[in-house]
Amino acid sequence: MIEMKVAGIALDATRRSPIILLRDEAERRAIPIYISQEQARSIISVLEDQVPPRPMTHDLMANILDAWEMDLDSVVIHALEDNTFLRR
Repeated sequence: MIEMKVAGIALDATRRSPIILLRDEAERRAIPIYISQEQARSIISVLEDQVPPRPMTHDLMANILDAWEMDLDSVVIHALEDNTFLRR
């Protein structure tokens, strides 16, 4: 397993679609993932420490994990089918 972190968000010049770029710690590997405009806005707001006027769906999940004193340690992408990443 290779740990990846968010390196940033870019815009695909051809498709005009946002892309989140994940990189490994050594910055030798990168994975671009196409995302929606809404997902890009949410990720950018977190990266810029902006607080939305009301909780978002992912905030609810984080609050549930917090309340139950649980941690999400990883998400494993184990396959790519028809340009869609699949997790276990």
